[in-house]
Amino acid sequence: EKMAKDAENVKVLCTPEFLTLKGGNVERAIGGSATTFIDKNSRTTGGNGTAKLNTAIADGTNANIAALIGGYSELGKAEQNTATVTNGTVKNVVGGCTYSGIVSANKVEVKGGIVTGGSVVLRYDYDSYNPMTGTMNREIITPQGIYGGLSFQGNIQNNSVSVHDVTLGCNIYGGYAFESGNIQNNVIFINNVTFNNNDEQIIAGGYSENGNVSGNSLKIGANGFTVKEA
Repeated sequence: EKMAKDAENVKVLCTPEFLTLKGGNVERAIGGSATTFIDKNSRTTGGNGTAKLNTAIADGTNANIAALIGGYSELGKAEQNTATVTNGTVKNVVGGCTYSGIVSANKVEVKGGIVTGGSVVLRYDYDSYNPMTGTMNREIITPQGIYGGLSFQGNIQNNSVSVHDVTLGCNIYGGYAFESGNIQNNVIFINNVTFNNNDEQIIAGGYSENGNVSGNSLKIGANGFTVKEA
């Protein structure tokens, strides 16, 4: 796949960037990305930069997004980024994301629209880049939902997710590590949420495949949540 398919602001240090999507079909919508950018003619390094204070918003009935990500860094930190859904259809929502860097103090708010979960190209294998075709290998995963912080190998801490006044068909995690990384002090708050009971859905403050998980929490508001029968 070509990088041109991404709605992505590529900076060595992204502080801050702002992206609002009102419509269109987008694979990855990223508020700010401190990562290596490649096209057919050049390769600009910057994979260990910090993605900080970036914002990505889905706010349009015709917006159709596979992954809405506040901030992304390949090897550096992702901190204090925000992803917000107020309208449109989004498969996955992520406050901050890295491959191996620390993910901290990112926020997700879902207060409208539809979040379904589903497979998405979360990152590309840059070492496989072919300058003749402008293509590279992809890492396709199925994160299935909403994440305050997300990483393959990095530590994830102090991220938050707020979901209210919506109907969802996906999982919710405060912090999630696919391979390794410690998950600490992440928070989920839900209020007046209806979950579609098509499949089993998971709500968890933190999860790591091989790391430690501690101090994460789930808070439920006065209006709670309901499960809609299939």
